[in-house]
Amino acid sequence: MGVPSFYRWLVNKYPNIRVKAIEEHIHGHCVDTSSLNPNGIEFDNLYLDMNGIIHPCFHPEDQSVIPPSTYEDVFTSIFEYIDTLFNIVRPRKLLYMAIDGVAPRAKMNQQRSRRFCTAKNDEIAEAEEDRLRREFELEGKLVLLKKDCEVCDPNVITPGTEFMYRLSKKLEGYIESRMNGDSSWKGIQVIVSDANVPDEGEHKIMSFIRYQRCLPGYDCNTYNCLYGLDTDLIMLALATHEVHFLILREDVLFQEQQPAFRSCSTTSNRETEPFSSETLKHVPVAKRPYEINDKKGGYIKLKRVEKFILLVGSFEEKIFKKRLELHERCLRRLCQNSDRQQADEMEIFNLDPPMDVTKNSLADINDILRNTKELKEKLKENLWNKSDFLKNGTIRDQVRLGVAGWKKRYYKLKFSAETDRDIEITRKEIVQKYTEGLLWVLLYYFSDVPSWA
Repeated sequence: MGVPSFYRWLVNKYPNIRVKAIEEHIHGHCVDTSSLNPNGIEFDNLYLDMNGIIHPCFHPEDQSVIPPSTYEDVFTSIFEYIDTLFNIVRPRKLLYMAIDGVAPRAKMNQQRSRRFCTAKNDEIAEAEEDRLRREFELEGKLVLLKKDCEVCDPNVITPGTEFMYRLSKKLEGYIESRMNGDSSWKGIQVIVSDANVPDEGEHKIMSFIRYQRCLPGYDCNTYNCLYGLDTDLIMLALATHEVHFLILREDVLFQEQQPAFRSCSTTSNRETEPFSSETLKHVPVAKRPYEINDKKGGYIKLKRVEKFILLVGSFEEKIFKKRLELHERCLRRLCQNSDRQQADEMEIFNLDPPMDVTKNSLADINDILRNTKELKEKLKENLWNKSDFLKNGTIRDQVRLGVAGWKKRYYKLKFSAETDRDIEITRKEIVQKYTEGLLWVLLYYFSDVPSWA
């Protein structure tokens, strides 16, 4: 779960909370992680939200990186990634790795919806690719054959699959190997909460931290570092009220995210975000933005929430209008770029043909590679044109947020409420459910899952 654009907003508004991490590497030699941390902080505990590692290793987004073709390739990348993170943080007491287990029902419904949608899109993409391949074959254009591999379906990254079972077993072997062969691993406690343990990885980590804080003799000056890409980790870290809590994540603002499928000796593009009390003293975040009343079972002052929501709602019209303007500007730019690209292609087509090259195997291979690249680009373009987002250069959006009358259209299309009376009844029901959701999420962040049903 994430909060779109929150991280970008936070570091732009408070740039000093972000610090570049130093990744020490010696070419041709292993880094001695038992030595002092070059970042100037000696960490006690390192927590890894493993799904933020597994997914980039399974399907790297960087097109310049050779994608894995087998599960073994994925496992190797994951272990290299863990080694890299361990070398940066160098925990002295604890390494905790948490893999997403079975999620609460509400989250599970969202996951199912998303995965069914992904499966349907993959089916459409496969049919379109087969059509283009037949088309290229009729035109006499040779392309590379389709290759079936183990890592073609990211949906296997879910509890109960063979992939997750094999990953758990491989992690056991990896940990045993490191603890026997690396001196910096021998003195620490290593805990793996795999997919067989219910709940999402980040919440399993937070539950463990809360449990540790309740133990007698707990050191409040413990230095914690959490690796993960989800922005809600910032909220969760603040909710622990730990004095020293840092988040390690990829630098995604100034350059493309560096994939996990890479060597450990590469230059670091990671960064740490210190969230100690010293760092946050100028940030307008209330220490306790809620009031607990255990006797009545209340966890929030709803009157205050109502005032806040009404204040936010007063900006709703402006926000939607601004989004609509940005969207239309983006579409105009896409159309202009498309026209410009077509003009460039026509200009290239009218140029004199290049000199003849000797027909040999190398030339044939280059032609095949060129045709394959053309097929992929055409496939991407066709899928984009067929998508629900764009249709003949216009947005297929029946609600049209920001355009006059959008509220009535919204209730009519989403809830089949047409009269003012029906809209008001529906609105009150939505407010009630929304409030229940707020209370549920509040407990989810600060305590535990209120209900799994």
